Amino acid sequence: MIQNLPVEGMTCAACVARVEKSLKKIGGVSNATVNLAAETVHLEYDVEQVSLESIAQSLHESGYDLIIKKEPDNVSERLLDREIDIRRDFFISLSCSLPVLILSMGMMWEPISNAISIPMNLLNIGFCILSLIVLLIPGQRFFVPAWKLALHGASDMNTLVSLGTGMAWLYSTFELLFGEHAGHGQHLYYDSTTTIITLVLLGKMLETKAKRKAGNALQSLLSLQSTRALRQSADGSFQECNTSEITVGDIMLIRPGESFPIDGIIIEGFGTCDESMLTGESHPITKQTGDSVTGGTINIDASMQVKATAIGADTVLSKITSIVKEAQGSKAAIQSLADKISSVFVPSVLGISIVTFIVYYVILHSTFNASILPAISILLIACPCALGLATPTAITVAIGAGAKHGIIIRNADALEKAGTIDIIAFDKTGTLTEGKPELIEIEILQSTYSYDALMSYASGIEQYSVHPFAQSIVKKSQDIPQAESVKEFPGKGMKGIVSGHDILIGKLDWILEEGMHLDIDSIKQTYQSGESMLGLCIDGSPHAIFIFADTIRDTSKEIIQTLHDDLLQTMILSGDQESTVKSIANELGIMQYHAGLLPHEKLEKISGLQKAGHRLAMIGDGINDAPALAQAHLGIAMGSGTDIAMNTADITIMNSDLHSVITAIRLSRNTMRIIKQNFFWAFIFNIIGIPLAAFGLLNPMFAAGAMAFSSVSVISNSLRLSTLK
Repeated sequence: MIQNLPVEGMTCAACVARVEKSLKKIGGVSNATVNLAAETVHLEYDVEQVSLESIAQSLHESGYDLIIKKEPDNVSERLLDREIDIRRDFFISLSCSLPVLILSMGMMWEPISNAISIPMNLLNIGFCILSLIVLLIPGQRFFVPAWKLALHGASDMNTLVSLGTGMAWLYSTFELLFGEHAGHGQHLYYDSTTTIITLVLLGKMLETKAKRKAGNALQSLLSLQSTRALRQSADGSFQECNTSEITVGDIMLIRPGESFPIDGIIIEGFGTCDESMLTGESHPITKQTGDSVTGGTINIDASMQVKATAIGADTVLSKITSIVKEAQGSKAAIQSLADKISSVFVPSVLGISIVTFIVYYVILHSTFNASILPAISILLIACPCALGLATPTAITVAIGAGAKHGIIIRNADALEKAGTIDIIAFDKTGTLTEGKPELIEIEILQSTYSYDALMSYASGIEQYSVHPFAQSIVKKSQDIPQAESVKEFPGKGMKGIVSGHDILIGKLDWILEEGMHLDIDSIKQTYQSGESMLGLCIDGSPHAIFIFADTIRDTSKEIIQTLHDDLLQTMILSGDQESTVKSIANELGIMQYHAGLLPHEKLEKISGLQKAGHRLAMIGDGINDAPALAQAHLGIAMGSGTDIAMNTADITIMNSDLHSVITAIRLSRNTMRIIKQNFFWAFIFNIIGIPLAAFGLLNPMFAAGAMAFSSVSVISNSLRLSTLK
């Protein structure tokens, strides 16, 4: 069983490491990956060995709560609820902190101290009470989790905040009651205690809001699917129903302005559809009877009747959202650095704080007050949150931004690899070309059968193939008979029986391999180098040559030049004939090409280049591309391709626009740059801040403010990826 579930109580990278470690120890749990940005865990477990309830109980004993939900987790709504709760605590803390801060600071200024007639001892008692309210109500957000973890011998960011503010309050109260100037305490830090809690809550509120923004792209995808639809009843009328009640084969009426609730085929009507949220394509797409439609896209201008072909989790939109959700929760390899550091970060900070106090108080013989302040500042300046959020927020935003533009990235590893490739290998048909070659001529070799008969025999076999050549033949045929014993030979052709005749249709070289005589050289000399040919054999004898012509995409030349400008090498790996591939390569300016390749030969070419030290991306859209897509460092499938290609690929381009390939590569590079910036600021913040605090150069309030906003700065930096163009 695989589930993504919310986890409460996580605040920093130390929490991530502890939750993952605790879950992986449980028998029956095979994997657990935490996404701190979404506050969820991707859990893989065996239901026969362990129940979800027992997993939740085990994690609870470690100080965290696994939230078991029957309905899908809405991250955006959950984080909004969290933001509202934190905002409430923030304003409670602020209302108590302002009078403490203003009066504490103001009483140091003679005009204000002279104007206020309240005795200082009464003011200090009031400050003590107000700060205690802050600690007990808003502060419980830090103290309760810290106490739970302490009972299990663990610590996190809550530990640092709780110790820092708790020590400041306890010290101030001791001074107020029993100090040398009891009742008029000269070194009280109630203002620091309340202000620190307020600043940290402000940072948490902004951080949660930023996290919610980071996941908005996925929520936008999820919101595309309609919850109500008009379904045809037995009497032919259309009745409203929940989309959960729709079954495959049902007829739905989709009115103008409504989104399609399911994947289906138009059986009546025609018009235009907006597929922009799914593919990133801004122009409306014309649809007519027989065309497929995708759930979540919008019917713009005409009523259509649609027959459901896929529902629920089987729809394209559901598969995409599932991939995006899992991808946003996956970890990039660079995250391992943060994981290693986080495991020792908080204990190290606690140790440094204690050593600092000992050095000041025992070795340097400083006063207790002068010794405790640097120790408190160290606790408050250290920020494990920024370190823990450096990678997951960038990954979440980047994968969401890609999905919004029709670029579906399977996992964080794919996003990381996309920026490291040096060679991009293209399949020709459907990637560099339109992928819809037209049947332009039939060369009849024998007069035994008429043109219509030859078309009928060919289409009878080719109707079972998704290859563009096959679809072109079927499209132009007037009579498509049933076939028997049909078998496809990837990269070669097809065989079958039509009307009692043995039919073979495929590449000319394959026809020779099958033992039939064909003067290939003479045939090739007759036609242009950019054309492709299939031979048709009936009962063991060649009877016709089908000639096809494909057109280069309008954007292909521009794309290739842009890739060259980005210092990337390009090549073509195609199963098509030499003359056709050479013609395309020359026109596009691609220096390297390999033609006539079978699926395993494409794989061998890629493997050879990898052994030579190259990192390749393979771009394709067909069944015969699947092995190559799997072998390449990065497999990119065009959205017009087959399910097997898309399931094998690391990245899927939903809109079949090669510009998206460049966008994906640049998104990867920008993401890695943002992650490195995040790590730099997270590290430099602690490297500089902790020594400053240790040397007494950092006031606890400034330390708390800096810590609170360090996480916000990391998330804000990551959100820049959402401006992807």
